[in-house]
Amino acid sequence: MLDYAMVVGTSAKRVRMRFSAPLVERFLKLQWWLYERAPLENRVDSSNAEATLDYFEEQLAEGSQERLMPDTYSINPGANDYHLETLPAPLY
Repeated sequence: MLDYAMVVGTSAKRVRMRFSAPLVERFLKLQWWLYERAPLENRVDSSNAEATLDYFEEQLAEGSQERLMPDTYSINPGANDYHLETLPAPLY
């Protein structure tokens, strides 16, 4: 399936694209999933895709967008329980 396609059914048939091709290109170029969005959520109307992209592209260009660095763990089975190990960096 194409990025940002809306699909239905068990055999996944595309109904339409959620955004226009230029907006999809901007979303993919931005790689928004790599950045911390929570602190900025109240500063932009995320229901307006173009305005949201404008805002995040501007933040990224200014260097004020923080890279998302979630805590990452490895869970390994032991003899009677599981061992939780904190990994030094995200897996991506």
